[in-house]
Amino acid sequence: MDVPQQTYRTDEQLEALLDGTGNWIVNASDGLIMGSAVTSLSEALRTAAMYSAEGQVVRAVRRLPPDGIIVLAGQMERLSKVIAIWEPA
Repeated sequence: MDVPQQTYRTDEQLEALLDGTGNWIVNASDGLIMGSAVTSLSEALRTAAMYSAEGQVVRAVRRLPPDGIIVLAGQMERLSKVIAIWEPA
């Protein structure tokens, strides 16, 4: 069975994808999927933040194939700050 290759993107590339459509999932530290797929990277980052606030360890946010984009903790934190700046207070 072929395992899809995961790809990494720069923060700038991911910023361009924040509100684009795609199937994103949040992964726990043990690699298990937390919840169901969401339709944008910004929604996936909000979901990851919610799980973290509940005390769960979030390992990554991944876009399902064919892209296989993976966003690790450091990038999730930086991108969440970008989203916070864009949203009205």
